[in-house]
Amino acid sequence: MKALRTAPARALLRPTPALRLTRPQTRAFLPNPFSVLGGGGGSSSSSSSSTTSPQHLSATRTLPYPSSAIYNIIADVSSYHTFLPYCQRSEVTAWSRPDAATGKRWPAEATLAVGWGGISEAFASRVYCVPGEIVEAVGGSSRTRLRPEQIAHHDVPAEPAAGGGQGEILTHLLTRWTVSPFPYQPPAAPTGAEQLGGAGRENPIDPQKPASGQPREQTQVSLVVEFAFANPLYGTMMTAVTPMVANLMIEAFEQRVEKLLDGPGLGGTKQKVPTEGVLNYSGPLKR
Repeated sequence: MKALRTAPARALLRPTPALRLTRPQTRAFLPNPFSVLGGGGGSSSSSSSSTTSPQHLSATRTLPYPSSAIYNIIADVSSYHTFLPYCQRSEVTAWSRPDAATGKRWPAEATLAVGWGGISEAFASRVYCVPGEIVEAVGGSSRTRLRPEQIAHHDVPAEPAAGGGQGEILTHLLTRWTVSPFPYQPPAAPTGAEQLGGAGRENPIDPQKPASGQPREQTQVSLVVEFAFANPLYGTMMTAVTPMVANLMIEAFEQRVEKLLDGPGLGGTKQKVPTEGVLNYSGPLKR
């Protein structure tokens, strides 16, 4: 019977290779939506890397009403939540000094809450009114682009309020309504001679004179919306809604105007005229 051979002691003391554990690599395909909320749900990131560039939307309507009446409806900021889509709350918290032209005070600060679906954001907005022409509301990091002489009755801060651009959803929000008279001259109706193809014939509409269109008062209303999301993910979530925002807002405003002003107008009963609406992506606002 053969004796069992045992391994030399040196072999037993020889170090064995260490077992290497490798950690699987992970890659983020979407930004962390909680990184800008200041919570513990993920690593923090600077606003410069997480915020999006401002988006610009615009829409225009021509309405058959006096510009002064339409402007007063736009300047009624506290009523915005009753008819504007996405506006959940609107409250005027401060007023301007009397303006030099009319002696009237205008909204100067307001709390506006906007939201889409299950997300919402409240902004302490600064409001600037150019009587009869422009109503502009700015919030977050945005600043007015109106000239100082246009808004001398308003106090304009040198810089946005501290922390004003650190919204959880929006870092920048600006809306500007502009109204301007837009006289409308209907095309002249053909005379009786033109209709019948002969000279000297009577106008069958009015034998005493040729038919002609009469001008009536109209107003062109323009809306510009400029905004930036705090996180690109919010922009992705709102992709389907964003292009429709300006048109939806101005359509809701048009219905509001019709509800308040529908009825007799200047020189007779209000006549409905075709409206024109344009949705545009545009660059920075012009002064």
